[in-house]
Amino acid sequence: MGRYPAARYGLVVPVSWRDLFASPVFLALDQALEDATFGAKLNRHINDERLPNLHVTIAGGLAEADIPASLRSIISVMEKAQFRYRLMGPLIGEKNLGRIYFPAVPEKLGDIDFFAELQAAVHRPQTGFYAMGYYHFAEELTPAEAQELSAIFHEFQDAVIFEAETDRLGIIATNDDLTLSGRYVELRSF
Repeated sequence: MGRYPAARYGLVVPVSWRDLFASPVFLALDQALEDATFGAKLNRHINDERLPNLHVTIAGGLAEADIPASLRSIISVMEKAQFRYRLMGPLIGEKNLGRIYFPAVPEKLGDIDFFAELQAAVHRPQTGFYAMGYYHFAEELTPAEAQELSAIFHEFQDAVIFEAETDRLGIIATNDDLTLSGRYVELRSF
């Protein structure tokens, strides 16, 4: 049911919901989803609950015992430079089909992909994929609603939804897939 007794830990970039809601592109997408025939199937209550813990996941599956060593490695990466990232147009992932994600694209400084460097720093595979989950469906879509969602996705697929500078990283612990129980065990500014 998406809940587990032992906490899971992940390296994340916190996302300010206030800054996200200041983005005209995000607000336009949000309105398009709200106005869609399936708009009532979006679980807005979960969105509201998740606002304090909005984040881009960089690396999941961290071992609690490895967190102190991971922090030292993270600090060495972040001392190189601050960088920006973008949240791009929406997609539905292959793992959590009822969730809409925003892929995150880090600014590259030279050949450095800082998100990949951070994955390596915590000994996780370099995936090249980073995302923020946001919307959640409470019910399955009909074929017609899925086509409507596809049209909205197509309209926003190349859009920059949000852009920010990365100056904070955190290790978040959660006992559920939606991070409703999420709490930061470490939160650092650089």
